[in-house]
Amino acid sequence: MTKRSVTNCENKFDNYCMNNGKCILLLDLKEHHCECQRGFYGNRCDIPELLSQPTKKEQVVVILFCVSLLIIGLGGALYFFYKW
Repeated sequence: MTKRSVTNCENKFDNYCMNNGKCILLLDLKEHHCECQRGFYGNRCDIPELLSQPTKKEQVVVILFCVSLLIIGLGGALYFFYKW
């Protein structure tokens, strides 16, 4: 990996990067690139990342309740099926 010389872009590139990305000029390559904010990536920070949010306690409780009801329902159905 090589260390690159970097500087800020000229004013005419103020709108080069999207989604609050910061335009930088790689002096060695003479190319413009963007340093993206969290949640975005791509050459111009134009692609949103798929970020997962942590599950809240209320959601966990509801999920566990629904799974419990499903298991009880399936157990009851199997019981009546075998009794029949």
